[in-house]
Parts: sequence; C-alpha cells; structure tokens
Amino acid sequence: MKKMKFDFKQPDITIYELEDGKRDVLICLNEQEIKETDEQEQETTSYEYDANSFRTCKLTEDQIKEDLESYLNYEGDEAPSDEMVEYANEKIDEYTAQLMEDGII
Repeated sequence: MKKMKFDFKQPDITIYELEDGKRDVLICLNEQEIKETDEQEQETTSYEYDANSFRTCKLTEDQIKEDLESYLNYEGDEAPSDEMVEYANEKIDEYTAQLMEDGII
C-alpha cells in the first residue's frame, strides 16, 4: 500500500482493460481532503488515499470489488518487464502533458 495524492477525487477502483486479457487496476481508499496554501497564497485542495496499482490477468473486476482492502498490498500477477515500465512512463508523461495543457498543473 502506498499513499497517493491527487488534485481531484478518485473512485474506489479504476480498471483499464489491456490486450491479452490483462488489466491495470488502481484502488484508492480512505480519502483524506488536504487544504494547502501555495506560493501565491492561494488555497488548494488535494486528496490523499491509501492506494495500490497493479496489473493482473488472473483477477476479474468482480473478484477485486468483493474486497478492495485485501488488494491494497497486492503486487500483481507478474513482475513488470522493461517494456511495461517504459509504457507506463510514457502514459504518465502523456497524462501530465494533458494536465498541463488543460491548466490543471
């Protein structure tokens, strides 16, 4: 389990269906609203969660939803390959660029 912080509220579970029956899962539980003041003295709100992200090809969405808390420390079915890490980093870069373009960050 990790603490993850977001600028907007997250659903308890988000699943991204991939090829070959694989899926990426993001679980965000125990939301805490955090108010902070930035350099320009403006108050910002963020949301911190007990969270986990993993890849699975064995578990279904229904199985995970039955007991989300039990998957907060789940490491996934397979270790990420270098290709998977590179793909994830590319997606993070794309998402960050989109947030910047939209003026969110």
